[in-house]
Amino acid sequence: MVGLPALSLAFAVFTAPASAAPAPPPTPALDTAVATGSSETFTLPGLHFPLSFSDLSINAQSDTSGQNASGTASFTLGELTFSGPVTCLSVTGPDRGAGTATAPTTAVLQFLPFGILTEVVLVDNGGNGADVISEGGPVVPAPTGCSATSGGSTITARLTKGRAVVFDAPPGPMSKEQCKDGGWKQFGFKNQGQCIAFVGHQPPAP
Repeated sequence: MVGLPALSLAFAVFTAPASAAPAPPPTPALDTAVATGSSETFTLPGLHFPLSFSDLSINAQSDTSGQNASGTASFTLGELTFSGPVTCLSVTGPDRGAGTATAPTTAVLQFLPFGILTEVVLVDNGGNGADVISEGGPVVPAPTGCSATSGGSTITARLTKGRAVVFDAPPGPMSKEQCKDGGWKQFGFKNQGQCIAFVGHQPPAP
């Protein structure tokens, strides 16, 4: 007859949790563009009725090189609603956070409403009615990046309600030295160890 201690040991062996898979390497902060709200009312040449951007809902992300964009964009312009997945995001700004009136941060993103590539530009001027949205109509995509050739005129308006918040994340560290002496903070890591681990998982420079 098997004793109680032996049964307890067998139970412990068979119920021990399996070793967890290794955690993926940490990643630095992402470039992001988030916009909500509505714009001022404006008119366009040749049109006899006012327009505005309304029901604005944009949430886009990409890595700091502008690759691997994700998210969705949606807004109503007049009576037509544009909505679709984000395919490209390029963020520029002198700061490393949300823009201000003296240091705006700009996001150029492309998305696919109705299956047609469309470009939108968000300028984060710090809110208070100063943020700007522009819609450039259908575009022909460039081979690289988010630059494109617009197929129509650009429509620009200030956001009188809501915000356009654009975050320009710093590029990822290229060496362990960049992680030391507090350098890990500017790359969006929680500590120096995460930053060094990120560098260790990067492919060697060509």
